[in-house]
Amino acid sequence: MNIKEIKTIGIITHRGNYNYGGLLQALALQCWLQSQGFLVDIINLDKMQLSGTKVGRMVRLMLTPLDTINKLINSKKRSFVQAPPKQFLQIFSDFKTAAKMKYSPEVTADNIGDIANKYDAIIVGSDQVWCYKYARPLIFFAHWTPRYKGRTLSYAACSPDMDIPWYNKKIIAKQLKRFDEISVRDTYTMKWVESICSRKSLVVADPTLLYDFEEFCVPNKVTEPYIFAYCLGTEIVGGHYAAIKEIRKKHGNIKIIGVAIPNKSQEVEKFADEIIYDASPRDWLNLLRHSTFVYTDSFHGCMFSLKFNKQFIAYYAQQSRASRLIDIKERYSLENAVVSSVAELQEKQCLSMGIDYEIVNSLIKEHVDLSKQFLTESLCLTKE
Repeated sequence: MNIKEIKTIGIITHRGNYNYGGLLQALALQCWLQSQGFLVDIINLDKMQLSGTKVGRMVRLMLTPLDTINKLINSKKRSFVQAPPKQFLQIFSDFKTAAKMKYSPEVTADNIGDIANKYDAIIVGSDQVWCYKYARPLIFFAHWTPRYKGRTLSYAACSPDMDIPWYNKKIIAKQLKRFDEISVRDTYTMKWVESICSRKSLVVADPTLLYDFEEFCVPNKVTEPYIFAYCLGTEIVGGHYAAIKEIRKKHGNIKIIGVAIPNKSQEVEKFADEIIYDASPRDWLNLLRHSTFVYTDSFHGCMFSLKFNKQFIAYYAQQSRASRLIDIKERYSLENAVVSSVAELQEKQCLSMGIDYEIVNSLIKEHVDLSKQFLTESLCLTKE
């Protein structure tokens, strides 16, 4: 066995073209790895087809559970919804440039294997990279041509459901067995990996917890107290107004500032006093950081609330969002922060009890230390 030192790393994760958490988690992983002396690029997927073929989508419709079918029905009701406008996408592009995020040349299904093989190691993740189980090629399972020869690991990869199409099941199992190391973001995905290929995996911290983001933090531009709202899915069971009423009982009748993704995630329009449609990732981060309270159904809304020790309520109204929120609820002692309904919020007196950050920060530190150790040990050596 020949030993080769790892110097260059390619991260393969979501594009992050208009998803705040998706982009910031990629930035965090890149920055932390760079701080350890590695040369790191994010594999540029902008030209890749991620959703699969039309036949694959039809098969998925037949095989997916009720939650996914309901989402498809709802999407038909919102058939007028379009992609975010170009000027919004440009805001994200400008942030990537300002943050000095490094990318590989744009990849396609034909050249991704060649470009990947220029790196000593490939890291798959974080975020919901393993939801593309119907896509061809299976890019987030390192199923490329030519076959990748370097060290392959996943970091905080997540699968929001157990479904795998019959025609990809053996391929995915084979590819997962080829990974040198596997780490995942939640217990649900850990069980999914074991069910597919009988491999044990480690649950690690989301990359946003590895990096402090201090270089992107600025003084607060909003002079009055406010609740920060960021909602990506459907309304909380019991209704937003009832939830906000409970929050205001604790924090006063303060303003609600919501961030919306134009044409995509505009749930905050139902209840926010002020809605921002053109927030940059830096704006989003700082609006959350300086808020009095956070109301969200976003996983990364939770992560940044934890980073900045914010009191928050996170809800899951969809099964597809439940697993990762329930996991951090149990992992970081967030019984009073993560709920499924307004009734649960009231019954458990979540707002009165609040989050004990002395306990939470200790648990997060222990988990982050474990996660950094996983990365350090996984990237020490590779086989040729």
